Amino acid sequence: MTKTITLETNPPVTIKLWTKGSKHFWAYDYPNCKPNGAFKSYQLALKDAESYSKQLAWNLSPIL
Repeated sequence: MTKTITLETNPPVTIKLWTKGSKHFWAYDYPNCKPNGAFKSYQLALKDAESYSKQLAWNLSPIL
C-alpha cells in the first residue's frame, strides 16, 4: 500500500511512503525520484523524509 502525504516544509513537498515486505521506503512524488530506505518502520521512514526535506528547504532558502 502506498500512502501520499504533503510535508509542511517551505515550500511544501509531497512524498510517497510504501512497504515492500517488512521494509519501508519513501520518495518525493515527482517523476524519476529515487526511493529512500529501507527503514524498519513507517515512523522511521516518515521521520527521515521530514528531516531530509527540512534540511533541503533550509539549504535552498538563500536561493528562494
